[in-house]
Amino acid sequence: MLPLNNDFKNLHSTADLLSFIFAKREFFSSENSTQTIEYIDDGIFITSPKTVKDSQHTLIFSCGIHGNETAPIEILSDLLIAVLHNQIQPKNPCLWIFGNLDAIKVGKRFIDLNLNRLFTSKDLVEQDNETCRAKAIKTHVNRFCKSYPNFRKLHCDLHTAIRDSHYGKFAIIPFSQTGSRLDNVRKQQLQAMGIEAVVYSHKQSSTFSSYTALTWEAESYTLELGKVRPFGENPKSVTEAPQNTLRSLLCSETLPAAQTSLKEFVVIHEVIKSTETFKLFVEDDFANFTPFAAHTLIAQDKNYEYRAERDNVRLIFPNSQVQLGHRAGLIIEMIK
Repeated sequence: MLPLNNDFKNLHSTADLLSFIFAKREFFSSENSTQTIEYIDDGIFITSPKTVKDSQHTLIFSCGIHGNETAPIEILSDLLIAVLHNQIQPKNPCLWIFGNLDAIKVGKRFIDLNLNRLFTSKDLVEQDNETCRAKAIKTHVNRFCKSYPNFRKLHCDLHTAIRDSHYGKFAIIPFSQTGSRLDNVRKQQLQAMGIEAVVYSHKQSSTFSSYTALTWEAESYTLELGKVRPFGENPKSVTEAPQNTLRSLLCSETLPAAQTSLKEFVVIHEVIKSTETFKLFVEDDFANFTPFAAHTLIAQDKNYEYRAERDNVRLIFPNSQVQLGHRAGLIIEMIK
């Protein structure tokens, strides 16, 4: 193995790390006195302490599943560079994933397909950019999780939203066979990140966090950390609390103080775009979590319409431009 600082000494910023990843280097292992770092695939790293206890977590930190969501890439880049420079010493093994590299290069959400709709238990046969990447990511997740069979697993998949939101930072909690409601420890993790609202999924989906929750019984989150912005324009108010909390999880340190109280919602309906005649009845500046009055028409397709079932149901992730058969929005309501 090569000395750690010789491999990574020139990495000081998100741009440096992305240049390193895009250079298509050979994969390798490196170490210092406290940790081992493996570069196992383009944009995929494993960091692990040399002494690992069964009482610890294994962590999966992922970003860039959508290539134009820059705040998560900056958050994880800064953390990973600090680990590579031995400025922080992780106590828990971590799989770091920079997701859709081709889309990150060009600042687009995706190239061919939405990568966050390709994490299913089925074998994917298509050979487009995102399908191949989803296969590779699942392979590395499976190998990593198998290496630590008795560890609790925590997956934080970092995103930013296309639209503004009434709750600036929120989390989607994937459906789980073991129950998806948050215990106090998990609530504290999210509150330390500044998460203001959580949404409990009502069924299995093809998102990355759903895959890790169902396949590996991971404590998984899709974390929406503000709105999509260009690199360098993400305010510290968005990035600081999540980054500090992830660092605490990585190093088994006491969590930062809670930044927020949590509002809890549950999905009651999934809006699917079935034909090209599909229409969402929301304005361009519609914000996630906006409430509707009972009977308000929200979505319409060729043989279908959805109206608010009662007062104060809300809509998140409205997007009429999704591909046919994909989710165009989630109808939610607050848990009282």
